[in-house]
Amino acid sequence: MHSLGLDGTVSRIACALPASLASRVTLDDLQRVAAQLPAAIAGRMYFEAPLSSDAPRVDLIVAVERDRHEELGPTAWSRRAHHAWSRVGALANELVSPTTALRDARDVVWLEFDIEPGAPRGADVPPGVFVDFAPSTSRSRAEELALAAVALEPLLDRGALHRSRDALAECLERLPGGATLASVGVLVPRDGAAIRLCLDGLTTATLADYLRLVRWPGSLERLARLTHSLAPASDAGASATHPLPSLVHLDISAGVLPRVGIEYRFRRATQLRKGVAESEFLQRLVHDGLCTAAKRDALLGWPGCAASAMPHELWGSVVLRRLNHVKVTYVEGRPAEAKGYLCATHVPRVGHAARVAVAASDAAPTPSTSETRPLAQMQPSTQ
Repeated sequence: MHSLGLDGTVSRIACALPASLASRVTLDDLQRVAAQLPAAIAGRMYFEAPLSSDAPRVDLIVAVERDRHEELGPTAWSRRAHHAWSRVGALANELVSPTTALRDARDVVWLEFDIEPGAPRGADVPPGVFVDFAPSTSRSRAEELALAAVALEPLLDRGALHRSRDALAECLERLPGGATLASVGVLVPRDGAAIRLCLDGLTTATLADYLRLVRWPGSLERLARLTHSLAPASDAGASATHPLPSLVHLDISAGVLPRVGIEYRFRRATQLRKGVAESEFLQRLVHDGLCTAAKRDALLGWPGCAASAMPHELWGSVVLRRLNHVKVTYVEGRPAEAKGYLCATHVPRVGHAARVAVAASDAAPTPSTSETRPLAQMQPSTQ
């Protein structure tokens, strides 16, 4: 455990989670897992909430920005027993190496923690790891494949990359024009031999053809019924009341695996001032049995802004909260599932960083009290 751990930051932020998402035990579990990480590792995190069950549960995802990759180095995890931690350290060595092929392509590294309720404090909870690639319109499929291999090699079980390489190459080659590999990852604690691809630029019009080309072993008809049920009634409704599909998650090993996840990303620009515009989409999830009414209300109530003091910082922070996306996952033979991803970012209350963060979120100026309030209740500055 670090003397100044991320648990202090999580405790300041997660207290805003509604009870339908996070019970007292859930909050304790979040802090227990976050205590494994140094506080300085991240200023942005996500709370991942299953939506179809009434039971409160939240997993933790930590975003490690490019300028903090050194914090992932092997010395930080030397006392951790699970092999996943050594893989995080090996990836960090590759990311910060001056000769790495990832030097200009690396972006955010994501640490994803599956939290088992009620585990003892101090228990070793290793993360799944994802690497985002910086967007590029000129990167070839061969270059995407090479970057993916470099990022995956430290994370996978021995020999797994070799066994998966043909499937990986085909999944990239079959992407339609305009679609790209956004990130790759391995959920090490679940399966250290399976790769998850996060693909950007696939649309509802191109997804079925793509899955057919890569020989996805599922029912395209059933998947189409699911995506159709979540589509807006008209193109006009798409921008006003529905998020559009953004990333598609595809799992592969020696071949393509049955699981497909589709992210529906919510507009950021007006959330903090006006709330979530795509409430009709959330109601559709409730209607289809993918989300409870209580958790729909929790997602709608999450966006907001607060002033806070993080235990590891000498200055105050602005905490910005928004609903980032909902992911709907389909696996042949199982009911579809939905999860909500609630984002929280904290930046210093003073200086350029706060002004940029608040402006980017279309938020009102930095609050002057430590209370958590909806941004609509904060008076805008006249300056």
